[in-house]
Amino acid sequence: MKYLEPVNFDHIRFIDVRWYNNCAIVVVFDSITKEYKAYISGENVNNGNTAFMDIEKVVAHGSYFPVTAAKELFYFDINEDLTLSQSMYFV
Repeated sequence: MKYLEPVNFDHIRFIDVRWYNNCAIVVVFDSITKEYKAYISGENVNNGNTAFMDIEKVVAHGSYFPVTAAKELFYFDINEDLTLSQSMYFV
């Protein structure tokens, strides 16, 4: 899946995903609220046809995961507004 690809809605953009056994943590950027959000799945989420479908499922139905904890697992600048630095990806 490509960096900043839309997930579920055009304003939610994919940043990164980590898989831990059958559990996933997904980080996305919401261009409406201009904040990063993180979600964690339950076990055995990876039953979709593609990894993108699994990621969409985690974002839509996963539990909230603290962004400060996600910052320790992923590389992203929590203060960066992607709508300014990567404006070509946002409408």
